Amino acid sequence: MFKIVVIQRLFFRKLLPLFLFTYLVVILLFIVNVDQTNLAIRDIDFGLPVIKEEFSDNGFIANNTIDALGVGRREDFLQPMHVMRTQGFKASTSKGDFIVLGKEAFVYSAYMDDRGDPAFVRILAMFSKSSSRFQSVYCHFNGTATRKAMYYELCENHGKIYGGFIYSCIVPNTTKADNLATVVVSLSKFGPRVAIPLLKIRPPQNKLWYLDKTRDMQESLRYRHTSSSVPSLSQESVSLSFDTLTKQLSFAICVSPLFGDISVFRLIEFIELSKLLGANHIYFYNYSLHQSLEDVLLFYVRQNQITVLPWKLPSQMSDDLVWYHGQLLSNNDCLYRTMSRHDLVSFNDLDEFIVPHSDATTWRESFGQFLQDDQCGYSFQSAFYNPGSFNTYPSKLLTPLITVKTQKLSKIRTKVMLCPWRVFEVGIHHISKQSKEVWRPAHVDPSFAYLHHYRQCAADYRMDCHTYENDSIIATRYAQKLTRNFESVLKTLYEQNILNVTSS
Repeated sequence: MFKIVVIQRLFFRKLLPLFLFTYLVVILLFIVNVDQTNLAIRDIDFGLPVIKEEFSDNGFIANNTIDALGVGRREDFLQPMHVMRTQGFKASTSKGDFIVLGKEAFVYSAYMDDRGDPAFVRILAMFSKSSSRFQSVYCHFNGTATRKAMYYELCENHGKIYGGFIYSCIVPNTTKADNLATVVVSLSKFGPRVAIPLLKIRPPQNKLWYLDKTRDMQESLRYRHTSSSVPSLSQESVSLSFDTLTKQLSFAICVSPLFGDISVFRLIEFIELSKLLGANHIYFYNYSLHQSLEDVLLFYVRQNQITVLPWKLPSQMSDDLVWYHGQLLSNNDCLYRTMSRHDLVSFNDLDEFIVPHSDATTWRESFGQFLQDDQCGYSFQSAFYNPGSFNTYPSKLLTPLITVKTQKLSKIRTKVMLCPWRVFEVGIHHISKQSKEVWRPAHVDPSFAYLHHYRQCAADYRMDCHTYENDSIIATRYAQKLTRNFESVLKTLYEQNILNVTSS
């Protein structure tokens, strides 16, 4: 009798709780499986999520079918995000939704990162902060190998519900990275899968000799930096002589997602002044724009001067759930998107310009020779140029009119110009993580160049918004050409009925 009582107590104290716990786990797994099954059914009903198109005139890239991958698809997938179409383009009706992986998991783009060995697939995604820590992501390669992704949270999500992440999958040794056109991604090893086109980041072979340089290599672009532990640029270190490499450098600008009531004049002024400063191409992300602005962007797209990417966030991401319309993720998408095309890339808003203040007048003259062995880019201090009443001034151009700035420059509200090949993650005001630890950002002396920020001074971070000084460099150096180019564009837009008096 005593033994029976002991066995009963053992059962109720230890075995029964274990049995109940196991039962609850089984029920939970069943619910998750049903939810994933429903997701798979929805994918089958509606096809794969629409892949965004990049609008530019750089030509077509061959279509890549995914029949062999055993994944359902629809015809839109045959136009991957890096295929560039111009004819019939309507920015307002472009399909730019994120690719849905799960309830709180969305992918914008994926890149083949073969800068090192092994190669990685980098997946740029927006996840909820709660799901990102517990949700696994898997990459499936050619139906033969599966790799679990490592997740990396971008640096400035500001504690919002949704944030930007980079998920990285090692490319198996049995898979040739050069031959991969797509990667298949899932949230569980055997769950429903989505095929995502892969963009290449490797630049032409003739550029790799200087992009891959390290400290112990002797090739230099004739830049002498100071002996300080933090590299810097100043007028004393400048040599304006050119070489073949400098002439071949390509400069680009990545602009944060566009939204709100933006003046057509300000948009055209930004593009035309940026071109005078040295930008070869500008990348825009269209969050929400009215038709007249989209028409102006299309005008520049057709001239192959800009690229426009749709940036329509998932419907559940209201403005209070994600930081500044997902700016950080768009910046990092632009970082990877420009790697194969451009040598130096800056990250600006429409009211910001990196302006040389030495004898040089363009970025090529100023920065073309300073891609030193141990540098990944440049950090610029900023000055405020308060538009004030000039915003309502009859002149269509703004920047040549504002000839006063804050005397103190901000070392907090900095902006960067970087070599994308040498950077893993870019922040809003800094280079967050370089590809190699030996590569560091150089801090540019304001006497050489700094950022012109055309907005009301923000009196934070000990910024002095009361003391101003004169600066007419835009008016004296660029105003004549800027006015001529600006008026020429306006004339063409009016003649082609792209703009009318009321829309501008």
